[in-house]
Amino acid sequence: MPARQLAAVARHAAPCFRIEEVSGDRTVYEHRERAADAAAGGDPRIASALASISASRLVQHLTTLTGFGTRFSTSDGFRRAIEFCSGVLGSSGYQVTQQAITVPGHGMSANLIARLPGSSAPPRLLVTAHLDSINLAGGPAALAPGADDDGTGSAGVLEMAHVLASLGAAADVLFVLFGGEEQGLFGSKQFVAAGQGFSPGAVAGVVNMDMIGSDNTLDTPGAPQFGVLIEGAEISRTLVEKLSASAAAYTSLDVTVSFDPHDSDHFSFIEAGIPAVLTIEGEDAANHAIHSAHDTMDRVKPALAVEILKMNLATILGWNAQPGIRLSQAATAKPKEKLMPTHRQCATVLVYLMNLEKHPSLRLRQGSARQRLAMSASSIVPKPRNIPVVVHILFKDDADNISDAQVHSQIDVLNKDYNMTNADLGAVPAAFKPLIGNPQITFHLAKVDQTGAPTSGITRKKVSVNAWGADDKMKSTTAGGVDAWDPNRYLNVWVCRLGDNLLGYAQFPDGGPLETDGVVITTPGFGVGGTAASPFDLGRTATHEIGHYLGLFHVFGNSAVPNCTDSDEVSDTPNQLGPNFGRPSFPTMSCPSEPNGDMFCNYMDYVDDVAMMMFSKQQVSRMQASMAVSRPNLGVDPSV
Repeated sequence: MPARQLAAVARHAAPCFRIEEVSGDRTVYEHRERAADAAAGGDPRIASALASISASRLVQHLTTLTGFGTRFSTSDGFRRAIEFCSGVLGSSGYQVTQQAITVPGHGMSANLIARLPGSSAPPRLLVTAHLDSINLAGGPAALAPGADDDGTGSAGVLEMAHVLASLGAAADVLFVLFGGEEQGLFGSKQFVAAGQGFSPGAVAGVVNMDMIGSDNTLDTPGAPQFGVLIEGAEISRTLVEKLSASAAAYTSLDVTVSFDPHDSDHFSFIEAGIPAVLTIEGEDAANHAIHSAHDTMDRVKPALAVEILKMNLATILGWNAQPGIRLSQAATAKPKEKLMPTHRQCATVLVYLMNLEKHPSLRLRQGSARQRLAMSASSIVPKPRNIPVVVHILFKDDADNISDAQVHSQIDVLNKDYNMTNADLGAVPAAFKPLIGNPQITFHLAKVDQTGAPTSGITRKKVSVNAWGADDKMKSTTAGGVDAWDPNRYLNVWVCRLGDNLLGYAQFPDGGPLETDGVVITTPGFGVGGTAASPFDLGRTATHEIGHYLGLFHVFGNSAVPNCTDSDEVSDTPNQLGPNFGRPSFPTMSCPSEPNGDMFCNYMDYVDDVAMMMFSKQQVSRMQASMAVSRPNLGVDPSV
């Protein structure tokens, strides 16, 4: 062990250790010195493939996973996490199954198993992590965000599955998310014992990720930026060496290896004679936030997680030292079907946070706007607004050049949802019906453009981009998109094919530069009919995102640490612990203090289109006040 690592251990008042005899041929820890030119030796085709790893997609998935409050193996939060991950993997084209497992002393939990359909041969490689989290001091019901342990590993599995599927290189890979790890590796033990979905003799290697996002070397003098520990056993030596070589060739990671396995799911495979390794952040013993309420998003370094994912992905792509075969297959693979996300993903908060980083002056603007909003909210009298909309359609494939009829169908949905005339309003649970509010906002396609010339309110542009990200490039002509029309007078809506399983995002009032103000909706989530695809084919994604555009937050709040005291700054929406997905039933209880449970039928939750059908009265007041404060000229000129 290098001197700096020994110093790091010595800094802690009560370091974990054990004393035992070590045989002469056993390696406990070995630091791998890095050659100065190591990163120059990689295969350029693999290096190019590694660029597909998305830090923003990783952060989105991790944000959702920490949003469940706790993922204790037998909790409702764990069940919701299983549902979320199933949806993400399904959106990437995988066939997903669950294996019921027993967690002694607590009850039943599950493992989540994913593989591409049509793969007939047994998988040769497994990529795993544990999905559960724990708060050791607080118990099963206590807050346990589990951002690093092991939200980062679980989000890493989702990201590797997505990238490998998009490269056409996932046919012989099985992906598994375990429950029961924190209680004693019960998920992986029962998975190995059952041999579900794999043949032990056919497995060449298991790559387990547990805690890949905390930089524990920040206060260690002389430490490199990021480190990784690759831990296996003698049976895993080939896999350890491949990973170590990949780290040297494709990453900036400082590598330590160990052949003394323990305390994570790779150990269950090693005990069964299956080569397995753990990839974990360097100096993980220095991370004292794990297993507590303090294991939160702000402690995670996405760049470190991406480096470890590069190492793992490069190893899989270059298996058997034949990267040309695997990558050439990926290059000539049949284009993947454009799949619709099965769970709602909104990037509004992520984009807002990125805007604050890029434009520090926004913090002052936001503070001022919030003060004015708080002063105005109680005195605003709702008044009708008729907002002119310009829809910018960006398409690569002609099928995504949606019809005028589909655009008009979306305007029709908005006018019903924002005027309490939607046909499904009667399905709101009785407990919430007295709280239904009427925004009294109508929308119409713009009648004149910025120069005063007549317009249909629809622009169309053929582009070369397969899928856009949450980076506002679709809003810039110079970046390949289309510039906004004057955001003070028009609501700009960009309709384009989004990647990263996103349905859309909006810019909050005073939440970004004027030139990027507006709403973005993915093509298969826009309007009714045409390209609109289930379960987001009723036009409610635009209803949700325009709610953000008019100042509303998600009903589950904004805190980086999910809790039942967080608020969406609206008094008549019950507090709730994280988002709801799919089609919940009443009552859905996440916070004990709320007698009627979650208002999952609210447009600002994450449920399917068919399950959202109302705004609350105080949400209406907030939207009206937000327009008065931040969008005073929008929807007041009848000639536009």
